[in-house]
Amino acid sequence: MVLNNVRNVAYAAQAVLNLLDSWSKGNEADRQAIPRLIGLTTPTKEGVQLAGNNIAYVTKIGFCMTAQSQIENSLRNVSRELGLNNSAGFYRLAEALVLNVGLPSDRVERLNVAAMIRNSLHDNGMHRGHRGQDSVITLGGVVYEFRDGQRVECADWEHIAHALETSIDVLEEIFNSAAVSSLGPPIMDKYAWDKLTVP
Repeated sequence: MVLNNVRNVAYAAQAVLNLLDSWSKGNEADRQAIPRLIGLTTPTKEGVQLAGNNIAYVTKIGFCMTAQSQIENSLRNVSRELGLNNSAGFYRLAEALVLNVGLPSDRVERLNVAAMIRNSLHDNGMHRGHRGQDSVITLGGVVYEFRDGQRVECADWEHIAHALETSIDVLEEIFNSAAVSSLGPPIMDKYAWDKLTVP
């Protein structure tokens, strides 16, 4: 609960900073619309549309980041319990865990799609490929294209939901693997436990 409140405050702060940045450095339409949005002048249809677009974008970023954080946290907890290095970045963490529990290597790519969407949303909709690489991945017939230095077009709600559903399917495979099943419940979420119990 404390962690969720901290995240909500962080997302709200990010939204306010984005609004102020657009007001001071945005295009002419943004600079005219923002005073209307915050009540300094009479609202217009354009201003209301801009506000709705900003709220939708911030909501999408918050949802995607929170969901992906929980997926990554789950992988870190399982990796720790299996005695694997859980301090690596997301891709290396997922790769080590997937291979350790004996799943096909394509599961890493399946997990990574939602992470790449999250990263692009965090970078104003742009994809920054590892070493300038592009990634084109197909999940259940849906194509996800990530072109280095280009705007990501597969980050709408439908793509996000599909990518996260695919990640949940892979998590289920990991949790049901012999290696993880043999650990027995519960697998401790050390970070959450420390937050609740350490003053």
